[in-house]
Amino acid sequence: MPAEVPAETPAPVPAPETASYDSANVIATAWVAGTDGDGAVCRAGMDFAAADLGWLAEGSAVDVIGDTVGEWQPVGCAGVAAFIHASFIAWEPPATVDASSDDNETTDPATTDPATVDASDDDVTTETATTDAVPVEATPRNNRERGNGESDAVDSSDDLDSSDDGAGNDGGGGGSGQDVADFAMQFEGYPYVYAGEGPYAFDCSGLTMFVIQNTLGKSITHDMFVQYDMGQQVDRSELQPGDLVFFQNTFRPGMSHNGIYIGGGQMIHAENESTGVKVSDINSDYYSSRWYGAVRFS
Repeated sequence: MPAEVPAETPAPVPAPETASYDSANVIATAWVAGTDGDGAVCRAGMDFAAADLGWLAEGSAVDVIGDTVGEWQPVGCAGVAAFIHASFIAWEPPATVDASSDDNETTDPATTDPATVDASDDDVTTETATTDAVPVEATPRNNRERGNGESDAVDSSDDLDSSDDGAGNDGGGGGSGQDVADFAMQFEGYPYVYAGEGPYAFDCSGLTMFVIQNTLGKSITHDMFVQYDMGQQVDRSELQPGDLVFFQNTFRPGMSHNGIYIGGGQMIHAENESTGVKVSDINSDYYSSRWYGAVRFS
């Protein structure tokens, strides 16, 4: 799941909480993306603490009513002027994944490097993004019903050659925490794709699932909450490479993001569509203030 990346922003300029917007002022159409299916909160001002004016579902079209200001995008939300964090705005319709067959995979050409996709028995295709959008009025889901996309996830059945770093990916188990960290590091720079389970794109809990499965041979599901419940909880002061680290209040209240600890206060994680899989400092102001917990599987 994506984390909201902190950035320097201008002093909050609240929008009138009841101000409607004129459709004649709409300058473009954008789409809500990178929320891991949870949707984006509409704010009354350019601040995460600003009043909540509504919610827009993942993939829904949204009226853009002004130029991006810092890290915030002015939009129309439930009939009023509001702001959405710009990391959750896409300027192209979202690509769709056809889950009708285990042998068919649809990838977004904007986020998947064609050169890395090997021909196999599975049919790998690209298709034009759909213009159908999830209704804006849809009801936000409970944290445990946030839609982790297991049924329409990017297929992770293809193997990767990990011989260069000594980390096996046959799911046979027996790896150590360092094996987990080393294996995960080969995916630095890979794209973030909602519901991605590898091997060519990931979301946050898709990356952790794929890495644990292919190093320790354990099936921990794509569900972040199940992953946390299945592992052995460890204190932050006792972190070791390969531990899964969890964070809260990133783009919604409660547990909302996770990654893999690699040592030295660093983690590798699938952050969002803008940054992809990257290494971050868990002791930074942003992540340290949103710490939730950690678990160990090795």
